[in-house]
Amino acid sequence: MRLRIATLLVGHEPKSYLDAHRKVEILMKDLCPSAIRKTLIVDNSKPRVAYERISEDAVIIGGDNRYREFSGWDLGIAELERSRENPDLIHFVTSSFDSMYAGYLDAFNEEVLEAAYRLQSVVGHVDYYDQAIELLGRRSQSWLRTSFFFVPTELVKRLRTVVSVECAEEIFAGIPDAPFRSGAPMSERYRDYIRSWLTGDGTGQGVVWHSRFDLSRETLPLFEAKVLAILNEHMLSVRMREAGYPICDVSWLRSRIDGSPGERLDVHTPWEDQIEARP
Repeated sequence: MRLRIATLLVGHEPKSYLDAHRKVEILMKDLCPSAIRKTLIVDNSKPRVAYERISEDAVIIGGDNRYREFSGWDLGIAELERSRENPDLIHFVTSSFDSMYAGYLDAFNEEVLEAAYRLQSVVGHVDYYDQAIELLGRRSQSWLRTSFFFVPTELVKRLRTVVSVECAEEIFAGIPDAPFRSGAPMSERYRDYIRSWLTGDGTGQGVVWHSRFDLSRETLPLFEAKVLAILNEHMLSVRMREAGYPICDVSWLRSRIDGSPGERLDVHTPWEDQIEARP
């Protein structure tokens, strides 16, 4: 089958997102050469009315940086609807998609994406914490990394928006030494994980973020923006599962397809089993 794929690439600096666009084009032509593709680059530094065609299959549109890539993606989704595009899969990408562990990108191929569409599952790289956290009344431990992933269009339509957390005043206290409100809808463990990830030594899994910073009055706005992005990333996975769509780790899915050709794929395999079995 020839998949129809729409790529929504969000960035803020032209040099960065144009370089990312070039890399994505090379990658997609290699992993899914038969796909019918269109790319919308959402520039979150430009006004919404901005529109520039850069090739037959790619345009740049103005964005919305209120919730970083998530609000930018919402505008990309709206543009797809306005232009009556109805792809099989929507491919969500950020301009920094390959800035941190990107080995999982090699697991994507045509068979993986065809399976994602056929079985109506979301596919990307699954991250997890060592212990469960709570956010907005939900208990969760794993989530899909939102720098490079594919979603069936029908699910995107059901979600209506990929922004899940908007009310900063319910989360932040505005104090560097105690940045979260006491009644914020997130567990203490989650607060500790996030603060350690952004400003400390990581979450205890042997990985540290490449852009961590000291938390001060000057860096507090950056901290709050990053936290909202983290919360929106995690809640998107929660909402996709609640909508009844399974999330597949791409490395696990590729290994199942390669290792058991022709066998039925159980895309509802628990995330823990996927992580344990992925190469």
